[in-house]
Formats: sequence, structure tokens, C-alpha cells
Amino acid sequence: MSVVKIGPFEYPEYRLARPINGTISKLALVINGASDIIEYNISVSASGTIENVYIETGTVTASGDIRVAIQRHDDVANGPETHGNGSDVVFATQTVGTGLVIHQFGPLTDDGTASGTKMTVSQGDVLSIMIRRGTGTSFNGEFLYINSAAAAAETQDQVPSITPNLYRSTDGGSNWTFFQGGVNASIEYDDNTFVKQDAAVVEFFINPSTTSIGLNTTPDEIGNRFIPETTIEVAGFVTYGDNGEANCKIYDASDTVLVERKTGTHGGDSTDSQRRKHYFASNVVLTGGQVYRITLSYLNASAGDGIAGVDVGDNLRLEAFPGGKEFYRTERTDAGSWTDVDDQRFLLNLIVTGIDVTPTINNFTRGFPVQQIGSGINASVPRIF
Repeated sequence: MSVVKIGPFEYPEYRLARPINGTISKLALVINGASDIIEYNISVSASGTIENVYIETGTVTASGDIRVAIQRHDDVANGPETHGNGSDVVFATQTVGTGLVIHQFGPLTDDGTASGTKMTVSQGDVLSIMIRRGTGTSFNGEFLYINSAAAAAETQDQVPSITPNLYRSTDGGSNWTFFQGGVNASIEYDDNTFVKQDAAVVEFFINPSTTSIGLNTTPDEIGNRFIPETTIEVAGFVTYGDNGEANCKIYDASDTVLVERKTGTHGGDSTDSQRRKHYFASNVVLTGGQVYRITLSYLNASAGDGIAGVDVGDNLRLEAFPGGKEFYRTERTDAGSWTDVDDQRFLLNLIVTGIDVTPTINNFTRGFPVQQIGSGINASVPRIF
């Protein structure tokens, strides 16, 4: 084992896409004519076969059929699937009614039927999701995207996704208008996993809320159970939306406390949306492939303090988030047995200052922002980006 000092960086690298007690600011691209087309561009983080696309509508004043197509894109700056420099168009059509709804389009195939051929994509491919009216329909409504300015302020970081990433045409694809913002869509593969994107991109799966606990509540200790993919050195932790004084601990699989510290009291946090870093008195090394837990126990006797968490509804959806499906909620009462909830996660993350570079760097796929650079003696040196 060879642990190289890097960072520090946050793991999972999670950027909350909206305030804990509110909704993210979204804007709308409108389809209200037969020549209107919306284009979302997404960079693929893992290979797979596309099954479904999830898209969110805003206000819909006239229901009707919507056709969603996906094209493997050669140039993200160009237009729809008919513009000639792309390939492998698959599509699905369904009726979209009124109301703000998450819509599942699929299966997407070359002929739009369930028996058609699906598209297989490779890591690094850029895909265009094209949204337009179905034939002979009179749909009139909004498709939502993330307001980049508001999201940047709320996440203390940039909106993720490739750039340029959002376009709208009103003349069937001859001319395109660029929009700055985050794509509010997600792609599901046929094995029920999702294309890995930043949490802000798939935020419509999240139901953010703050879990409030105290010394005498059930549960009285909450946090995340996780398995590092490689050995890491941890110097501290990051909390989102926490309120009150708590004791943070990291346990190994036998419930031995490896390191701990108190957070101190946070006063005046009326929005519960702050991001805070805390460092342990000494670093701890966590072995790759082993189960660990990082938890908070709040020190007030009754409920009232707590930390934010998200509920994605299905463990496989966590694959779309940094940290992957092995980083999820855990809790217990009075130091008893742990209860794990594998479709939820608290916004309680690690501050990593070292990584074991003995394995192949490319194995770091669930939240470690590293890349192999150089050759020879420098071939295994990770770089933060």
C-alpha cells in the first residue's frame, strides 16, 4: 500500500442543487409550435445501453404527444438529430399532460417501439436529448432547466454539465439559441443504473429534508454507511444544513471508533443550508473494500437539531451521484444495532487528504476526482480537478 498525500477534497464530491428547505431556481424552455425543438447535451460517464430518459415539465397549458430522441453527438454546438453529423438516433413518444411532472420516456429505440433496437453508448460520448412535438399534436408547455446563476449561489460552485449544453430552435433546427444553465434530465440504462452526473443534474429525484434528532430521540445517531473503493486517508468531514452541536464519529465494521470530534454549536442558521468543514485532531486511514460508518450524535436532549439528507427512491439511482450506491443512510438508537436505508443519504461527507495509488487510478469511479498523469515515476500521481 502506498498512500500519496493529495487534496484535500470532499468525498463524495456533492454539490447540493437547491436550498435544504426550498426548491432550486428553475427556468423554462417552451415548446408551443410544430417547429420548436429543445436540445439538452449530456456527456456520458459510463458505458451502457440506454433504456429511458427522465425529463421534468413546468406549466403545460395544452397536453399532447412529445417525441424525445437521443443522438450520439459529434459536435455539441450543432443542432438536432437531423443535422447530419451525428448517429444512432433512438426515440420514444408519449402523451404529456398538464402539471409539473417528472416524465419517463422509454424504452428508446430506433423505431420508437418496445421491440426496436436500443442505443449502446461508451464513456466519453456526448449525447443530445432532443425534445419536440409528436406528429399532429398541439402540445404547449414548458421543459425546465436549472438556473445557473441561482444554482451557483446555492451550491457555492458552478452548475455541472458540459458547455454548451442547452439550445432551443423555433424553425425546425435551422437556427439555434443557446441558454446558460444546467440540464434537468437523466438517462437510465437497461440494467437500471443511471448515467453518472452531478447531483444537481439529477436533482429532481431528490427530496431534501432535515432529520431532527437529540440525545433522547429515536434514532439518536445518524449518518452514512460507505465502502471506499480504494484505501484513503481522511482528515475531517463536511456537513450540509446541520444545526446544533454534535459529535462526529467514524466506525469500522466491528463498530470500533477510529476517530471523533465535536462540531461546536452553530447559531443563527435560519435556512439550514450552510456547508461547513470540520477537521479531526489526527488523520485516519480507511482500507478500500471495507465497510465504515460516519455518524453524528446531537447533544441536545430533545429533537431540534439535525442534518440535511436526500431520498432518491431507489438505491440504483445513487449510482448517478458521486459516491455511488454503497454510500447511504445509516442510523441507530442507544448504541444498538444499525439500520441502513439504501435509497437515502445524509449530506455528511469526508475530507480526503490521501489516496492509495497502488491500484489502477482509473478504478476511482464513485466520487474521487483524480486522474493519472505523467509517465514513469509520475505515472501514478493523482491530480485534483
